Amino acid sequence: MAENAHEATLAARWLPRVKHHKKDAVLECREIDFEEYQILQKINNEDPYLKCSSRQEQDLSPEIMERAEKEDAISDQHIKHSKRDILAYRLKKAKEKIDSILEYAKEDASYWDLSLESEAGLD
Repeated sequence: MAENAHEATLAARWLPRVKHHKKDAVLECREIDFEEYQILQKINNEDPYLKCSSRQEQDLSPEIMERAEKEDAISDQHIKHSKRDILAYRLKKAKEKIDSILEYAKEDASYWDLSLESEAGLD
């Protein structure tokens, strides 16, 4: 039994048939008494959607498919990059690092050159 809404939400997101990664998986969280809990348990125990243990079982029943939430097309797609794209990205990042190091080295060298000149009285 959860002590607060945050604990209840965490527990509910890890129930079977709940989209665990979705932030809005829990639509409402409210306190109920034991009698209401028992009624809801009975309803859920008879629910065919909640009895499914896999997507394949879910696909067999049109009644269940009507109730199942459709995933967003974008979140369902996994963007696959070609090796060329991946290499180009890595090369770009490596070049940025090298440029950053070179810029730092130039600043550092110019600092030391100035300080050596001032110590030698070459100002």
